Amino acid sequence: MILDAKKIGVEWESFSFSLQDINLKRLMHDKIVQDINLTCLVKIKREHDRFDFIGEVAGHYNRACQSCLALIKKEHNHNFTIKLLPENDQEFKGTNKKLDLQDCDVDMYQKNQLPADKYIEDYLILELPDSFRCSDNCLGLCQTCGADLNKGNCQCLK
Repeated sequence: MILDAKKIGVEWESFSFSLQDINLKRLMHDKIVQDINLTCLVKIKREHDRFDFIGEVAGHYNRACQSCLALIKKEHNHNFTIKLLPENDQEFKGTNKKLDLQDCDVDMYQKNQLPADKYIEDYLILELPDSFRCSDNCLGLCQTCGADLNKGNCQCLK
C-alpha cells in the first residue's frame, strides 16, 4: 500500500490493510517465511515534510525449522514507530552522517510516496531471529538419509 504524502495532514490518520505472501517478496525470497497473513493498522501524521508512522502488525506466518525443516506456525503481534524523512533531507543530504542505533527507527521516502508495505516488511525482516528452531531439543535431520530424527531413529547405516 503506497500512501500519498501530499494527502497526509497534521492530524493522525489511520489506515488498515492486509499483507500476504505476494506483498512481501523479500520475506518470501528463499522461503524464509511462508503463508503470510498479517493485518496492519497504521497511523500517520505530517510534521512539515517529515512523518510519524506508527504501525501495529498482527497475524501469523509459517517458518521452517533450520534443523528439521518442519513448518511451524508463528503468531506475530508487534508495534513499531518510524520517523520518515524525505530523501533530500538536509540533515543527511550531502553528508557522510551514519545512522546510529538511536536512529534505527528512521527511514526515507521519495517522490511524495510512502510505501507502507515496504516499511512494514523492513520491520519484519529486522524482527525475525537469525536462526529458528522448532524447539530447543530439536534433533534435526539425519545427515546420511535425511530422516527427521524427531520422529524416531532412522534406518540407515551410520
